This record gives sequence, structure tokens and C-alpha cells, in this order.
Amino acid sequence: MWNSINCHGCWSGEIWNRNKNGELSPEWLSISTLHDEVGEIRNYIGVFTDISVLKQSEEKLEHLANHDPLTGLANRLLLNDRLESAIKRRGVAIFAEACFGHPSPSKRQILNATVYAYGA
Repeated sequence: MWNSINCHGCWSGEIWNRNKNGELSPEWLSISTLHDEVGEIRNYIGVFTDISVLKQSEEKLEHLANHDPLTGLANRLLLNDRLESAIKRRGVAIFAEACFGHPSPSKRQILNATVYAYGA
């Protein structure tokens, strides 16, 4: 942040700020430098905007994109994303434990079919 302010004279980005009541809230902060007649930095100007409503909307959209609206259960998109990341990180055994606990024989068949489909 300060590197950008010193090099470019401004910075803007998302921060988390603690309110007077102690709660953390997301804010968009823009900081600019104020120069005097000689060109020396005289002060810094900061303007912030509360973006908590925007963050709540983003979370709701993310949930709607990855969950069935009627049941609230994860959809194929979320399952596929979690499966791919689990396989990349540690392999299928960790994914099986995360999704199914210790798989029963019927769950093991589903897992084996999924592993076969992904070629792992």
C-alpha cells in the first residue's frame, strides 16, 4: 500500500476496519497524496466507503451459484470444483473422507465411479 502511495501518489483497495462497536466491516479505501506548491508531500487524503452490503450480495450470489435453491444442497458445479481441488491437493482418499466420512460399501461404489471418471 505505502509503496504504491509513494511511487504513484495514490492507492485504493479493500480493507477490513473495526467499527466503534468492535465489529469488523469491509470498506473500500482510496488514499491520495496532497502536495504543496514546491511538490513536497503535505498530507494524505483518505476516503472510504462501506461495502458490507456489496459483500453480502456477493456471498448470496456465490451460494446461489453453487447450491440448489429449493433444497440448499450443493450442486454439481460445487461438487466438481471440490473434487478437482481435492484431487489436485492430496488425492482421492482425502476427498472421500471429506465428503462421505468413512465410506460405506454403497458410497464406495459412487466414489470409485467418480475416481474412474476423472482417471485418478
